[in-house]
Amino acid sequence: METVLSLSRDVAADDFNAGRTRFLISTEAGGEGIDLQERCAVLVHIDMPWNPMRLHQRVGRLNRYGQKRAVSVFLLRNPQTVEARIWSLLQEKLSRIQETLSASMDDPEDISQLVIGMAGSQFFDDLYSQGATRRSNGLAGWFDQNTQQFGGRDAVETVRAMLGNVARYDFQSAGAEIPKLDLPALEPFFRNAMALAGRRVTKGDEGLSVATPEAWRGGVELRDRYDALTFDRFMRADNALAKLIGVGHPLLDRAIAHSMDQQVFLSRTRGISAPLLVAQVEDEITGTGATVHRIVVGIEGSGDAAVALRDWELLVRLNSMEPGENGSFSPTTAERSTLDVLCKKLAADVVVSGLPFRRPKLRRIIALFPEGITP
Repeated sequence: METVLSLSRDVAADDFNAGRTRFLISTEAGGEGIDLQERCAVLVHIDMPWNPMRLHQRVGRLNRYGQKRAVSVFLLRNPQTVEARIWSLLQEKLSRIQETLSASMDDPEDISQLVIGMAGSQFFDDLYSQGATRRSNGLAGWFDQNTQQFGGRDAVETVRAMLGNVARYDFQSAGAEIPKLDLPALEPFFRNAMALAGRRVTKGDEGLSVATPEAWRGGVELRDRYDALTFDRFMRADNALAKLIGVGHPLLDRAIAHSMDQQVFLSRTRGISAPLLVAQVEDEITGTGATVHRIVVGIEGSGDAAVALRDWELLVRLNSMEPGENGSFSPTTAERSTLDVLCKKLAADVVVSGLPFRRPKLRRIIALFPEGITP
């Protein structure tokens, strides 16, 4: 007799990890955001996505810290299909690139994900869709011609340059530029976001616990309650019951979306002595090939004494604040003037000189003023 259970993704994963379920069959929804390394070491792909990176993401559910066995991966494919033939040609191409680069490496490592990431999903969409119209006897020649470069660049030379640059990079001199944050810096936001949604996060020996807000329930992606959550990677390694949470976890992603829906521009808060402006900067010119398209930055202070804050510095600053007064505020004339000055200084000091934007566009997100002080 066949039994069909209606379970959320996380509940199904928990049952599988606990041994209550022997086999786990998943759609693409299980390709990221869950951990299966505790009991599983065999993965079978019963479909073949056009973007190979999705296959690597699926394997990443098993091949994680805490995995004690060698992971075996099987891919089912029909050799008579165009997709299967293109896949074989792609694997041969990646193997040749790997052999070329491994010859110059002291410690050879798998660079296939790096090369695939250079290409981007659109590259593979075009490759498979156009390849479907090619005849079998001319497919190999067409494939070689269209994969001479990945993402508009020669893969071998680009990866070799990247590896060489890393080997010569002086991390000590760049220490001030490297963000000094990790997952724990997200916990204050998570607590405040859940409080905004009417839920209190509690902390026990096994981690954080919280009930999902009623308004967020109803979908298969969220459980009614979460226990043993942690933002600490080390706690996750020491405690098998702890579940690591970060960007990509359905509960945190929902908290981010809920916070972004709040229509607030001006607030008064404790923990600051001068105005703080948070803004989003993006390039109005598209198709430039730049890796940075949109960032969030901040600027605090007034006049020439205002100091620009990078994204991670801004997060540290926001984490040190406490909620202020509730209610609606209309900015005064003096506040508007202060914000205009900060906005212009931010554009001049940060956007133009420090980022690869050809035509920067700045959008104000929120302005914070010290509680009890009205300019």
